[in-house]
Amino acid sequence: MRLTPQLLHLILIICLLTGCGGKEPPTVPNREAFDAAVESYLDRQAMELAIRQYREFEMAEDGATATAVISMGHADEAYGNVQVHFRFNFEKTGDRWRVVSHQKVKR
Repeated sequence: MRLTPQLLHLILIICLLTGCGGKEPPTVPNREAFDAAVESYLDRQAMELAIRQYREFEMAEDGATATAVISMGHADEAYGNVQVHFRFNFEKTGDRWRVVSHQKVKR
């Protein structure tokens, strides 16, 4: 198969329209509760970070634990758009979620 300019142009358009395999952010059920748990954890750890985007999210079948990979940026946007990624481990107690640990994730 020969790649003509027209075919390359078509491939480029398709790639732009589909995002070339870029992943959509995951759906996070009751995201406000998870955001609040992360923000509370960051405050306790004196980490001046803010949530930018959830990259991965997985809840255990029993609904009592969950993990999420979240892109974080500095809370003060004057520091630019530098982002780090952390895996947060959540645990549900009663009707509230809390972060029990985190690990840095290389991206």
